[in-house]
Amino acid sequence: MWERDENIWLPTLEIMITLNELSTHLRNRQSSKITFIAVAVTILLLAILLKLADFDRLINSITTINVAFVLLSFLIFLLMIIIVSLRLLFLLHLSLKKKFIPSLDINIIHTVLLCILPARLGDVCYPFLLNKNLNIIISHSFVNLLVLRLYDFMVSAILFLFSTITLSINTADKLILQKTALFLFIITICIFGAIKYFSLVHFIPKKYRSKSVRMKKIISVLCQLQEGFHAINIVDHIILFIMTCIKWIFSIGVIYFIFRGLNMDILAAETILVTTGMNLVVALPIQAVGGFGITEAAMALLLGLIGYATDEAVTYSLVTRFIWLAMPLSLGIMWLLFRNTVLINSTDQTKNAV
Repeated sequence: MWERDENIWLPTLEIMITLNELSTHLRNRQSSKITFIAVAVTILLLAILLKLADFDRLINSITTINVAFVLLSFLIFLLMIIIVSLRLLFLLHLSLKKKFIPSLDINIIHTVLLCILPARLGDVCYPFLLNKNLNIIISHSFVNLLVLRLYDFMVSAILFLFSTITLSINTADKLILQKTALFLFIITICIFGAIKYFSLVHFIPKKYRSKSVRMKKIISVLCQLQEGFHAINIVDHIILFIMTCIKWIFSIGVIYFIFRGLNMDILAAETILVTTGMNLVVALPIQAVGGFGITEAAMALLLGLIGYATDEAVTYSLVTRFIWLAMPLSLGIMWLLFRNTVLINSTDQTKNAV
């Protein structure tokens, strides 16, 4: 999206984010009030779900889990992280050879932060990660996040609509799901159209445009969003759409093989419905810690729609969530153990390539 001179070598370790810097950034951004609300909502939702769950089935699911399917799910999760890293480089028009490791570092850390931080602070950190690792200015990093989120939302809405069409669900429920999917898809298309063909600044009344420094910053970001979006040609849009579809196929595969590992008799189309549906719900601005409570409740509701009893649906949603959570956390731990070595090797290779 933003072309930069690849002939200018920036030492990878000098611009790579440090954990101390990340910690400082989080403390500066964190609001105690929002965090308190997020923790309270999470505890309340999890308490309700645990009360509805079948503990005998929960323990049995854990003790009889098929480890081979879980390992396969983890392998697909790794492939998804790689695809997301490649998509980031493509959108920013950066060198795969020189910038893949910094991009991978961003996406691993970002995924871990989304799992453990309250109130979407993981996404708040994303522009900071791009700024430190890839030397992208904060405003452009924010625009990058918005564009990728729009693609993710659009593709998940399409897949959700596809799953509702192919599945045999209660007619009334099916109609509600299809209308919801179609509505979300239309919303995304309208946002894309507004960014492409209209000046977003005009949506803000003139009397408010110079009211405060914050409003001026918002206007600046809106202008840069359009500038960056206009820089993407039709071929880039197609490639980004395809890469996003591949990312979602891997994401669905992760959940599908977790379900198989739990010995659930579930179809691929049903997994598409559950995976995309719960991600659409999590995209709503509801405050929680790492999506806990909201994600499980959405998954349980969707499992209920395809025929699972309430206690079964809640139990499987809780177990699936904890297995999925173990993947980014274990990857994050492994990455921290080898991170310095990988970054040093990456720096040496970059020096040799210049």
